[in-house]
Amino acid sequence: MKIVYASDCFWPRINGVTVSVDSFKKEMEKLGHEIYLFCPEYPGAKELDGEQRNKTIFRFSSYTLLFTSHSEDRLVYPWKKWKVFKTLDSLKPDLVHIHTEFTMGIIVWKWAKKRKVPMVMSCHTYFEEYINFYFPWLPHKIARNYARNREKRFLNKPSHVITPSNLMKNVLIDYGIEKPIHVIPTGIPSSDFSGVTKEQEKKNSEFFKKYPELKGKKILLFVGRIGREKNPEFLIEVLKKLVPEFPDVMLLFAGDGPFKGELLEIVNKKGLAKNVIMLGYVQRQNMKNIYTLADIFVFASKTETQGLVTIEAMICHTPVVALGVMGTKDVMKGDNGGFMVEDNVDLFTEKVRLLLKDKALYKKKSDEAYRYSQEWTMEKTGRDMLDLYKLALQK
Repeated sequence: MKIVYASDCFWPRINGVTVSVDSFKKEMEKLGHEIYLFCPEYPGAKELDGEQRNKTIFRFSSYTLLFTSHSEDRLVYPWKKWKVFKTLDSLKPDLVHIHTEFTMGIIVWKWAKKRKVPMVMSCHTYFEEYINFYFPWLPHKIARNYARNREKRFLNKPSHVITPSNLMKNVLIDYGIEKPIHVIPTGIPSSDFSGVTKEQEKKNSEFFKKYPELKGKKILLFVGRIGREKNPEFLIEVLKKLVPEFPDVMLLFAGDGPFKGELLEIVNKKGLAKNVIMLGYVQRQNMKNIYTLADIFVFASKTETQGLVTIEAMICHTPVVALGVMGTKDVMKGDNGGFMVEDNVDLFTEKVRLLLKDKALYKKKSDEAYRYSQEWTMEKTGRDMLDLYKLALQK
């Protein structure tokens, strides 16, 4: 098959959509299919794309969203429509898979509709919960209603809709999406996280060169965008309760975002500066090292459609303590690979404390985490996605 993916974000923009698009593209190519990606241009993208640029990755001129709180996001200029259409006409894809609902997705949807090419769409993001983080100046009720109505209009256009969790599927049904909705989570490419062990990483981690204070410490890790929607303040409250008993515990934030400065102010006010390190963005090839170095992965986001980072941690033998909300709840399905807890700082802290103190429990949960992660490999979810593509082509 020849398939075009349309996304309003891709590397170097780091988020769950980028990871999902990249993972499925590579898996489909491994299975022998041609996958072409249409996405925005970013500074530095040319070097990242390498030989794939203008062969399987097509970038289009874009602008920064200066009027939102997410200035690292970019959208393709609407007047690039003619160039997108011309490129699509030259490729003649069998199927279009739209991953986002903004300029790139809309242009490719218009082309598919005009050329009568089969089309599927993914709903990666719970925009009803996220929209006020993008547009904080919009009244909350108006913003939520706009997000709901926009999703309903857009996701009723394709023949099939894809979402990464059953909980998000229920949200879309509540919106009034009438097209078939398929739950296909983003799998984990096993090869991205192989070749390291906790024993090796604890002795000779490359991260010790820049952060020597990490050696010999108990490490809690958060991976993701540092925005209010990820609920990072919750983790600071957990850390504050742990420090009296575990004064050397360290909380690492791997990621960046608009809330970083304010979060650092909170850390300093609570006297926790020595226990928190902001790593910034960590290159994808180094993620396995930081996941493996960590003792516990801690995740308090309440807006995830999937919570893929929890599985990434588990595949590195790192137990997870997370709030059982939205996609995270759907992925962990209880205390698999760690502990899934209610939205309560004391309960969350207690589970982290148990893992830090009880070596036998920690070993059990570490082994359990790795076993459980094998149910979420890219090989499995890639086959599920391919079956859906074949179904879409039948109509």
